[in-house]
Amino acid sequence: MILPHAIKTPTRRSGRDLALWGIACLLALAGETVSGARCTARAQAADAPPVRVEARIAPSTATVGDRLRLDVTVDRAADVRVEYPDIGGLVAPLEIQDAVLLPEEERDGRVIERRIYALASFETGPVRIPVLPIAYATAEGETATAYTDSLAVTIESVIPEEDRAGQPAPRDIKGPIELPRRIWPWVVLAAAAAAALIAARYLRAWWLRRGEPVEEPVIDPIERRRAAHLVAFGRLDAIRADDPIGRGDVPGFYVRVTDVFRRYIGDRYDVPAIDMTTAELEPAMIDARLPVSDAAWARDLLTRADLSKFAKFAPTPEEARADFDGVRDFVERTRFHDPDEKEC
Repeated sequence: MILPHAIKTPTRRSGRDLALWGIACLLALAGETVSGARCTARAQAADAPPVRVEARIAPSTATVGDRLRLDVTVDRAADVRVEYPDIGGLVAPLEIQDAVLLPEEERDGRVIERRIYALASFETGPVRIPVLPIAYATAEGETATAYTDSLAVTIESVIPEEDRAGQPAPRDIKGPIELPRRIWPWVVLAAAAAAALIAARYLRAWWLRRGEPVEEPVIDPIERRRAAHLVAFGRLDAIRADDPIGRGDVPGFYVRVTDVFRRYIGDRYDVPAIDMTTAELEPAMIDARLPVSDAAWARDLLTRADLSKFAKFAPTPEEARADFDGVRDFVERTRFHDPDEKEC
C-alpha cells in the first residue's frame, strides 16, 4: 500500500492535518480492496465451466395427484447457447401439468436461466427422475453436454391402510338393494319383451344373410401406402379451412395436426405412431429408414405439441403455421411413389 506523500508530517500536527491524513489512508485501503475483489471475480469467472446445471424437486414425498415442483437451473457463460431435452419423456410416469420459464438473470458476467415444471403422478410407489442432459455450444463452436443429478420422489396413496387396531379404513361396498316385491313381475315382463325384440332382430338379419358367402375384407398394404398421402392432404386441407390458429385455438390445432402426422406415419411406414410416446417415436422412425433429420424434426414438433396441450405452453401463430407447413412438406417429400406411375 502506497500512502499519500503530499501531506507533510511536522513535529506537532494540527487536528485538521491528522484528519486529512486518516481519510487519505482509508481511501487508499478501500481502493486496494476493490481492486483485489475485481481481480478475484475475474479469476473465478475465467476458471468457471461454460455451463453448470442443477435440478431440484419438492416435496420428496407426496400423494397421488399432488403437484410436485421441478426446478431446473442453468448457469452459463453469456456467449454459450443451451438446448433443453424433452422433459416430458424423461420424467415419466410423472406428468407435466404446467411449465414456467423465468426471466434470465445476469451475475458476474454469467447468465442464470430457470425453468420450473409442475408435475403430478397418478401411480403410487418410488419414482426416480434420471439425469437431465443439457446440450450446449460455445462461441468457438465446441459442443458438449452437462448433466443434472438424478432425483427421487415417493408417491403415496390417499387411501389409508386397514388397521387391525380399529383405526379408520375404507368402507365396504354396500350390498344390493332389494326392490319391493310388487314390482318384480313388471321387471321380468320388461326384460322378456326386450329379449324377444333383440332375438327377432338377429333372426331377421340371419334370414336375410342366409346363403350369402362370407368374405373377409383384405386391405392391400401397397394400396394403403398409396392412399396415405391422399388421406393426409385431405385432413390438412380441412384444418386449413377451419383455421383453428386464426380462432386462437392453438392447442386444438396441435391436437389435430399431430394426429394427421402420426396416422400418416402409421399408414406409410407401418409404424404404430398413434400409440407411441414422443420419446418412442424418434427411434422408431429411424428404424423405418427415415432420415435422422426428419426424426429429430418430428421430435421437436411433437414436443411443442405436448407442451401446448398439457403444459399450457403457447407457441406463436407464426410458429404454429410453420409447423403446419412442415407437416405438409414432410408428407409431400415422403409420399409413396409407384414405380409404374407415369407423371404428366
